[in-house]
Amino acid sequence: MEESDLDGKPDFYAISYVWADHRPPLNDQQSGAEVRSNKCCNIICDGKNIPVTTNLFCFLRQLATATCGRLKEIQNDRLLIDQICINQDENEEVNRQIPLMGRIYSEAKQVIAWLGEKDKETEPALELLDSIGSYISEDRSKVPCGHAKTFPKALEPHWMALGSLLSRRYFKRAWIAQEVILA
Repeated sequence: MEESDLDGKPDFYAISYVWADHRPPLNDQQSGAEVRSNKCCNIICDGKNIPVTTNLFCFLRQLATATCGRLKEIQNDRLLIDQICINQDENEEVNRQIPLMGRIYSEAKQVIAWLGEKDKETEPALELLDSIGSYISEDRSKVPCGHAKTFPKALEPHWMALGSLLSRRYFKRAWIAQEVILA
């Protein structure tokens, strides 16, 4: 772990994630303080034991074992992960760092969104999103006048899978709008 001054324009990736379990909550009664204190896994960083939440532990495990893809590409880069980089037990430090989060997300090389571990609905949801992206980016100027280009029919399970993906806690976070806009 290393400390960097944002004025020095360090190269880093910011990780956007939820502290709690990524799946939709059974109830919305769990407070932020309860989630922050719900650290059940430990990692070793610079020889120190650091407690982290299960969701962050899953991200770090996925990062460490990635053999291809985006996570493999960033394995040796600087990552800003608030749960690790900010001492959550010191209110003074937390209060000093929170105002910097906007700058952190806007100056990051890239913001990596961790939606949680893959499940059986992840692939169909991503396939549907890929289809939607392809449809949107198609050049419709070549469609003859009087004809319409229709969206390819997706199977209902794909829409259900997308609904499941979008119901994850990540999309319910208050900070997500700020992180997406600044990223």
